[in-house]
Amino acid sequence: MRLLQGKTAVVTGTRRGIGGRILERFAENGADVWAHARTESAEHEEFARNLSARHGVAVNPIYFDMTDRDAMFDAVKTIRSSGSGVDCLVNNAGVTHNALFEMSKEEELRNVMETNFFSVYFFTQYMVRLMLKKGCGSIVNISSVVGLDGHKGQSAYGASKAAVNTLTRTLALELGGKGIRVNAVAPGMTETDMVTTLPDVTRDNALREVEYLVPMGRFGVPDEIAEVVLFLSSDLSSFVTGQIIRADGGLI
Repeated sequence: MRLLQGKTAVVTGTRRGIGGRILERFAENGADVWAHARTESAEHEEFARNLSARHGVAVNPIYFDMTDRDAMFDAVKTIRSSGSGVDCLVNNAGVTHNALFEMSKEEELRNVMETNFFSVYFFTQYMVRLMLKKGCGSIVNISSVVGLDGHKGQSAYGASKAAVNTLTRTLALELGGKGIRVNAVAPGMTETDMVTTLPDVTRDNALREVEYLVPMGRFGVPDEIAEVVLFLSSDLSSFVTGQIIRADGGLI
């Protein structure tokens, strides 16, 4: 059974990591997907073509910087002009920031909030207008356990994800009666570029935390996050909305 057969999805940040795996799982499950990336690349184009051919769906790369409102609106016009509407939105694109509170600079804070929250807010506004025409839809925001629990050295990142969590719950209240469900997935430490490119000292600290704080004793992998997103985007979760679902190996 293909869980998203006949649906059209928009997924941001699909070049690698969690977003790339979400794109694969959606295509495997029958969705036509607008596959966002910040910059065009031959690699991403080939990835999209291969998915389309393998699964008999349309995977359409679309490129814009999430912080560029004009470019975002141009992309929305392209999606709208296709006439297929939007059934599923996954707000995955984001940045991380690691710095102690007293060392964080205003420019860095503004960039994190602009990318992780404001861009999600405004892009979702556009996509909701397309969903309302169908009278149904599912929105999944990729948050983080840092937005729920906090973490040393991640005040800006955690604040941006806490804002996403509040947006998720509020939109679920506002849109539930219009047939649109809104949920978030809060991954714990997951093996993505954000982790593998951490400074050695930071990564060593993270490994020690996993050993002592995660009952499953390991990092997650992108597949495991993508499966939760697939569930929330499909009709299997038709009575689930307003939830922040942790995928963190039981982090305590």
